[in-house]
Amino acid sequence: MEAVSQKRVLYIEDNPTNIQLVGLLFRKLAGVELIPVTDGRHGLVLAQELLPSLILLDINMPEMTGYQVLEKLRQTPATADIPVIAVTANGTDAERAQGERAGFDEYITKPLNAVRFLGVMQNYLGTKLIQSQAMP
Repeated sequence: MEAVSQKRVLYIEDNPTNIQLVGLLFRKLAGVELIPVTDGRHGLVLAQELLPSLILLDINMPEMTGYQVLEKLRQTPATADIPVIAVTANGTDAERAQGERAGFDEYITKPLNAVRFLGVMQNYLGTKLIQSQAMP
């Protein structure tokens, strides 16, 4: 029997409630492991160690903003090509444009739309939904 390839997603987010919600959504994705980390510096270290398939990144964090984390990820050869998706409460058109200019691959606003969020995750991870679970 062949083992199923497990994909890793690093989620850099300082709010425990948001981490919990995204964790619930990720239970609906087959073959994906969510690894939450609560600060940018630790997130950068883990990104280089784990080389995840995808990075979800909050923008408004203490000590190091999501933009600063993204810049360092893009400057580091090992992490430069990992897709990074902003998951943020900053939802104005100007903020979205700033995120696009900064180099985010996608920009998702909070509060999360579960269907859209899962669709974006499926697109980037090439995974399927587990149909037996109700949407949170």
